[in-house]
Amino acid sequence: MNDNCDEIYIGAYWRDHALSAREYIQVSYKFISELEKLSPIFGERCVVIGDQTVATAVPSDYAAFERLVSQMINDPDYLYDNPNPAQKTFTLDSRISKGFRVSFSDGHAGAKRETAISVSVKAGAYGSRRSAPNVVLIELPLNAIDPLDRKLFLRKLFLLTIDSWKPAFAVLSSRELRDLLDPTNRYSFTVGALTYFKDERVGDTCSDLASAERLDAGGVLINIEYDEPWAKSEEKYRPCFDSLAKAGFLA
Repeated sequence: MNDNCDEIYIGAYWRDHALSAREYIQVSYKFISELEKLSPIFGERCVVIGDQTVATAVPSDYAAFERLVSQMINDPDYLYDNPNPAQKTFTLDSRISKGFRVSFSDGHAGAKRETAISVSVKAGAYGSRRSAPNVVLIELPLNAIDPLDRKLFLRKLFLLTIDSWKPAFAVLSSRELRDLLDPTNRYSFTVGALTYFKDERVGDTCSDLASAERLDAGGVLINIEYDEPWAKSEEKYRPCFDSLAKAGFLA
């Protein structure tokens, strides 16, 4: 990897939280709209299911967005839960235990690794503590963001994601840093430049190792001052990672 082109991600995770298709679409629309307000870098998304681009632009009109996304998440091979138990086909009131997923990826025909941005929303899963988590994942290269505004922008983006989805855990990191901290994938969670836990007890664990801020909406935001590239700053993250792992918060 080019040291000047760290690829970073924001991952926000939570477990069971049933959503109807309509609720999924509404929250996703609001979230995408807020991302576009935050920065023009989120303004040219295409819409993707699997590896297939199904729309070259995210509709700005809610009715059009609802029509498009409802078509995308309607899988005729699945049986859906509906208010009328006898109905198993998809409606806007449908729920499904595996949840719904849509990706909003870079819409440029010439998109490449150094500029591509993607937003994936998987939400509405429920039924088992062992089921795959609900997750919102934003992936982007650092050089897509003005260096002079980078830390402030990433904090705004991180807090916007938390406010929109109310996760149990969220992290701003890079895959390289995550792999350095936990090379055997022993833990479910990790730490990054910004790390959020809904469980406020985390603040006491990291208070001597990093800035731990209790948010007005609840939860704790851990801020670790970092250098770039992130993957060469492992020593800045290691003490907090080890402390949280020992306390059982990363399991």
